Amino acid sequence: MLPLITRRIGLTKDNILENWRLRKATISDFGFIFRVYRTTMKEYIEQIWEWDDGAQRQHYEQSFSADDYKIIQLDNDDIGVVSMLPMDEYDFLARIEIMPDYQNQGIGTAIMQSLIEHAKETKHPIMLRVFKINPAQNLYKRLGFQTMRQDDIHYDMFYATVDE
Repeated sequence: MLPLITRRIGLTKDNILENWRLRKATISDFGFIFRVYRTTMKEYIEQIWEWDDGAQRQHYEQSFSADDYKIIQLDNDDIGVVSMLPMDEYDFLARIEIMPDYQNQGIGTAIMQSLIEHAKETKHPIMLRVFKINPAQNLYKRLGFQTMRQDDIHYDMFYATVDE
C-alpha cells in the first residue's frame, strides 16, 4: 500500500520541489479526482478514441474506490492524484495526474522519486502504463523505467528494484 508521504518545504540540490504531501482520498474527493482526470487526460483520449464526458464519468463512478487514491497536496491545496495498486509481484502505478498549473515544477519528479524509494525499500517493483503520446513517458524513462512491451497506443513500463 502506498504510504502517506510528507516532504519538507524547500528545494533539493536538484531543484526538486519538496513542499508536497499525499493524503488519503475520501468518497467526497470523487469530483476532484474526476476533474483532475478530465483535465489531464482528455486531450490524449480525444486523440486516440473519443471523449464522452458522461461515459467517462459513469465508468469512473462504477470503478471508484477512495482507498485506491491519494490526493497530492501542495501547501494544503489539492493539486493532483496518485493511485498505486498493490499486485502480487509488483505495484501498479495506475494514476499520477497533476493539474496543469502545477506541472513542470518538479512535483511529479519528487513524487515519483519517493515512490521509487519506497519500492526499493520494500523490494516491490513498479509497473505503469502510459499513452505513447503522453510526454510523461520521458519522465519515467529519465527515472529509470524500462519499456517492457508496447502496443499501438501504450508503453508498459517497469522499474526493477534490484540490479540484475
